[in-house]
Amino acid sequence: MDVRLAAAALAAISVLLLNACGGGGGGSSGTPTPPPPAATFTATSGVAQKGPLISGSTVTAQELDASLSPTGRQFSYQITSDLGAFAPTSTFTSQYLGVSATGYYFDEVLGTVSSGPVTLNSYNDLAANGVLNVNILTTLAYQRIRNLVTSSQLSFAAARTQAEREVLTALGIPVGSYGMFGALDLRGNTDGDHVLAAVSALFVNSNDAGQLSVLINNFQSDLGSNGRLTNATTLAALASAAHSLDANSVAANLNQRYAALGVTFSPANITDWIDVDGDGIVGKFEFRVADATPSTIFTLPNAVVNAMAGMSVSATGGEFAVNGTPVATTMTVHSGDTLTLSPNAGSFPNGVLAIYLTSGSTKLARVNFVSGLLTLDVTPAAPSLAKGLTQQFTATGTFSDGSTLDLSDSVNWTSTSPAVATLSATGLAQTLAVGATTIAATSGAISSDTLFTVTAAVPVSLGISPQSLRSGVGLTLQPAARATYTDGNLADVTNLVSWTSSTPSVASIDAGSGLITGVSLGSSQVDATLGSLTTSAQLAIVTNEWTSVGDLFDARTLHTATLLPSGKVLVVGGRLPGVPVRAGAELYDPVKRTWSNAGNSAFNRSGHTATLLPNGRVLVAGGAGNEPPTNEVVIYDPLTNAWTQGPAMAVSRLQPTATLLPDGRVLVAGGRNLSGTVASAELYDPSTNSWSPASSMATPRTIHTATLLADGTVLVTGGMTNPTSTQTAERYDPATNTWTATASLSAPRHGHTATLLPNATVLVAGGGLASAELYDPIAGTWSPAGSMTHPRYLHTATLLSNGKVLFVAGIDATVVFGDVDAYDSSDGTWSVAPSIANSRFEHTATLLPHDVVLVTGGRSRGSPDLISCEAYW
Repeated sequence: MDVRLAAAALAAISVLLLNACGGGGGGSSGTPTPPPPAATFTATSGVAQKGPLISGSTVTAQELDASLSPTGRQFSYQITSDLGAFAPTSTFTSQYLGVSATGYYFDEVLGTVSSGPVTLNSYNDLAANGVLNVNILTTLAYQRIRNLVTSSQLSFAAARTQAEREVLTALGIPVGSYGMFGALDLRGNTDGDHVLAAVSALFVNSNDAGQLSVLINNFQSDLGSNGRLTNATTLAALASAAHSLDANSVAANLNQRYAALGVTFSPANITDWIDVDGDGIVGKFEFRVADATPSTIFTLPNAVVNAMAGMSVSATGGEFAVNGTPVATTMTVHSGDTLTLSPNAGSFPNGVLAIYLTSGSTKLARVNFVSGLLTLDVTPAAPSLAKGLTQQFTATGTFSDGSTLDLSDSVNWTSTSPAVATLSATGLAQTLAVGATTIAATSGAISSDTLFTVTAAVPVSLGISPQSLRSGVGLTLQPAARATYTDGNLADVTNLVSWTSSTPSVASIDAGSGLITGVSLGSSQVDATLGSLTTSAQLAIVTNEWTSVGDLFDARTLHTATLLPSGKVLVVGGRLPGVPVRAGAELYDPVKRTWSNAGNSAFNRSGHTATLLPNGRVLVAGGAGNEPPTNEVVIYDPLTNAWTQGPAMAVSRLQPTATLLPDGRVLVAGGRNLSGTVASAELYDPSTNSWSPASSMATPRTIHTATLLADGTVLVTGGMTNPTSTQTAERYDPATNTWTATASLSAPRHGHTATLLPNATVLVAGGGLASAELYDPIAGTWSPAGSMTHPRYLHTATLLSNGKVLFVAGIDATVVFGDVDAYDSSDGTWSVAPSIANSRFEHTATLLPHDVVLVTGGRSRGSPDLISCEAYW
């Protein structure tokens, strides 16, 4: 249809539709009234806090209808600061949102980032509250809100109000005007913000990330069913955490975290909202009157009275008055009332009279009137304790009537050196540093103290790493012994423990260093002893199997691995396509099976070459990073563990080959760059630290092989040209700087392997094929050499001292393999060897002494780079 006719037809249809909808009767103008625009909602800000979630954590907001069912629209945000802030920039079509935040968090009790992530949840009504906050309190109320909306058919507003009141009641916090949970912020200074800080510290105290998640889930589940917390385990966990919480330390850690914002916390901000002594009342509603008489009158603060407004209140014991009128039974409290308590006539039982204000069975406040206190006694006297442990001090009061009473929960505890030890409100001391401090308990004019000495931390447990020890006959293995000390620190005590092997005929062990030497196949128990502590690990001496060894620091693929003269392995670079390349390098110690940093290789790269030079240094050339292929060169010196910039190549190259020639020079050939596949070659001379041109190959190629032959020439086979694989082969003669064509492979190959065998022939295998073929350097011909179990490329091939070649893992068109084929060069037969644990390709395989094959990194199809490493012996 003509475009103009189509436009006219659409216009006519629009007019007909308007008329059908009453377009001609919409008022004197005849113009219909347009429908009102759909309502939209936005959030001004967002913050995710347990303690605050750290930068990089994720937040997901899901639109909901009024019944909290998803509408299908979902949005994701990234937390952009370590204070938990994120920017909810979306425009929402529903006022109701379900928010989920997952990430690591600041642990305000330990003052460090958590050991694992936590997930927080909230329901938000943007019409009522324009911020999109999610925190520990919104998480505790989350399941209860949902149950009230879906099961009890309450409106969202009513469900949220009820659920939040029930959470506060479960935590012993009187219901008050603290603000909606979703509006609270640790960075604020209101009572509600401090409630959030206190509950956050309460839940994390003595809990790692996993234990915290369990506690949250148990609380949600228990409260969610009926609005009450009844689970004995959960109640006990919270009571224990409240009793042992060190509010001084929490406040200091929070102050340090929020210092840049000018936010400050005091210990009272924490203890005000926690039931420290387990009587059901938080600290802000507990009071103490020292040196009281029967006529002493205590007036409750306005904030406490206002929290009781609307409640029917009574007192247990003593005299209770509202606005000066004694209350015999109950009285409804109003905001602004004056509430007073007095011991009344008579003696104080055991010197302390505790009067509780209650509403029904709920305790609201407590006042302790203390009378006739003569002395306090702090015990234990002059204790000494290792750093990291806790000490419970007790304050016992003696009264004028001869009675005694434990006043630990009501005296004021202080430490003269908080850097050495801090105290909870109940007298629980947390040791922080070696030294001495005076611990004092004070009640009015009465005080008592004792000296507290903190000694050096001592080991409380031992562990052997790795726990499962596996090695081979003739191989050495250095296990590590680590001690956990009372202050939580770990220390390497390998040379401090005494080592023994239960079966020396299987494995001998040096008693002082723990160095294990495999003697024969079998098993033995390895023990490490330090004083009264002993730990054990099982050792197996095995053969013809793969063993998981220490993981890389960084997952890598398309990296290099080079055996150094020291026996260590240098791993450099590597990347996963579409992901930034890996920085720096690592060193593997095959005796300790540990990785260490090998400096920074000056720039990130993958698809490069790494060549061990005669002087022990490693030449790393070419490759590509986040930029196009490069001609840059860096050189690693194992003696100084440092990198220096080398002279650049003439040509940028990605995935070339590098071959160490008999005269010590390095031939770098082929590769690809922005101009396409490269035929050129060049020579590096370590004696002059310079490059010179070499003759070019006849065929441009990359992902090919280069093999130094026995006569000193270099055989190059296959690879990718532009844009297909090639089956051509050619030889380079360093003496004449010339390339000569030789017989072609039986089929095109790239990503294959080429291995120089003991008889000087070259075994080429794979490259997308299962077949293998042998090159005779004297005749210059190829002959069939059987086949692997299936086609593969981007695998590795490693020649062992017995003449066998291990072909490890790889990929074909559809499958990533973990199996291993073995070729016996003595008789030309193939067999199946044990498979590796992790299927992989683009990995490395490095031959270590005693025929140990170390496989590092690589990747699986559709998976991230691999961090795992495996060894065969």
